[in-house]
Amino acid sequence: MAAGVLFMLIGCSNVANQLLSRSAARRREIGVRLALGASRARIVRQLMGESAVLALASGVCAWILTAAAWKLLPSIVPQNIPRLITASVD
Repeated sequence: MAAGVLFMLIGCSNVANQLLSRSAARRREIGVRLALGASRARIVRQLMGESAVLALASGVCAWILTAAAWKLLPSIVPQNIPRLITASVD
C-alpha cells in the first residue's frame, strides 16, 4: 500500500511540475489577455477549466489502463495468491 501511495505521489508531483512549467511559459499570453481587458476571474476560470479537462482526461486514461491491466493480471501472476479471484477494481 505504501508503494502505491508513493507511486501516486510521484505521479501527482510530475503533473504539478508540468502545470507549473506550462504556466511559466504562458506568462506572456496571460499578460496579453489582461492588457486586452480580460478580468483576473476570467483568466482563473480558464486556467481552472484547462486543469479540470486535464484531470478528467487523466482519470479516464487511468481507468482504462486499470481495466486492461486487471484483465491481464490473472494470466501473469501465480494462481496461489490468496483471494486473487475475489479481488476487484472499485
